[in-house]
Amino acid sequence: MITSIKAYDRVADRIRQHRQADSRPVIVVEGPADSRFLRAGFDDEYVIFPTGTRSSAINVTEQLSAWRIPDAACVVDRDFDDEVRSRELSGFPVFAYENADLEAMASKTDAFDLMIYELGSEQKVRDNGGPEAISRLIHMVVEPIARLRAANAAKRWGLAFDKVNVADKVSLKTLEFNLDSYCAALRGESISPPSMAELISVANGSVPLPYVPLCPRRSSPYYRGRDFLAVAGVALRRRAGSCQKAATDAEHLGGVIRAIACKNVKNSPWGKDLRTFFTDLRSSSGARIPRPR
Repeated sequence: MITSIKAYDRVADRIRQHRQADSRPVIVVEGPADSRFLRAGFDDEYVIFPTGTRSSAINVTEQLSAWRIPDAACVVDRDFDDEVRSRELSGFPVFAYENADLEAMASKTDAFDLMIYELGSEQKVRDNGGPEAISRLIHMVVEPIARLRAANAAKRWGLAFDKVNVADKVSLKTLEFNLDSYCAALRGESISPPSMAELISVANGSVPLPYVPLCPRRSSPYYRGRDFLAVAGVALRRRAGSCQKAATDAEHLGGVIRAIACKNVKNSPWGKDLRTFFTDLRSSSGARIPRPR
């Protein structure tokens, strides 16, 4: 078996070598989208290294900490488990996006308003109460899904969320969510799922969650950004616009909303907190503070 060259590309080693020539703070992230967002948003103030997944970003940062490389941290999604929270409490150099992930954070800014008006019909958006009213309708769909995601993480159900298209379970006309159909689809795509009754009970909030993921910045409701964007895409096809289905999938809208949101992230409360986080990190390590470019 031929091993890919990427298998030998140890990010931590590359960062250590890079640090010899560049003293800017290092941010380890999950993927290229995170890298592009932060690089564009902070004008190359940081050196960004994508790793592929949240766990690999954390592992790389762990290695950097073991080597005592100063001014290095990971910026990752908080998601629906308590991994990031437990790391934060232990003093590990990790900084999470607001809400569950990058796209959820972006959807809470005026980037969502701009996207809806740009891709949709201004008249339809206004007739439906504006972006805020449309956002509230979307929240009604993503909140039960978020509860399922949280229970799945806590109970290790192994539900195959990525195999079920949220948009297919949302009414094009009313944006109402067919929860029964969604849960049935989840069960059909998963290997050993819980009963239909248990899934419905968790989704509608009838039973308490074993662990409730929360954003320390009080961003609420808490949800996965791409679930939100999948439903926003449905809205853009009729209720808020007349877009073609191919132009409104969550992947495409994710790129759009990140491109809009990155322009203001530096001066946002989250962006200012990130800079404060690195200032504190430098102070605690005694590292020299490089002059921002």
